[in-house]
Parts: sequence; structure tokens; C-alpha cells
Amino acid sequence: KKFFKKNTWQFTKSIIYYEWTWKRGGNKMAREKLREYRISTNKTQEEMAKKWGITLSFYKQIECGAKNPSVEKIKDFKKAFPLADADGIFLT
Repeated sequence: KKFFKKNTWQFTKSIIYYEWTWKRGGNKMAREKLREYRISTNKTQEEMAKKWGITLSFYKQIECGAKNPSVEKIKDFKKAFPLADADGIFLT
């Protein structure tokens, strides 16, 4: 029973996450905005990652949509890039 309940909860969480992502336009659109911002500021992925305070590998995963930054990392992004529309990049 414990195994079934745990997996049921994980499945429920994943459905909620995908519904949340879908309602906000999905990861692909948000990551495209991040890429567009990076290109508009003439920065490399390495420069963006260093200024943001994350590893290059993690930055690449965020930009391609494989991973999502935590709320704390989004706050760090806002501090590192105050002119960027962080809400538009990550929440739409």
C-alpha cells in the first residue's frame, strides 16, 4: 500500500506541474525568451551563467527547457539582470 500511495502522489504532482506549465505557454516559449534576452545582450551562455551564479551546465538545461529554475534562482536572476523581464521569461 505504501508504494502505491507514494507513486499515486508523484503521478498527481506531475499532472499538476504539466497543467501549470501548459497554462503558462509551456517551457519552450519561456526558454526561447531567455535565449532571445541573452542574444540581445550579446552574452554567451557561459557569461550568463557566471553572472547569474549557476553552473554552465545548469544554465544550458534551463535554456533548452530540460530543467526549471527554483523560485530562489529566479530571484537571483532578477538581481543579476534587473533590466530583464524575468516574469515574462519564466512565468509566461
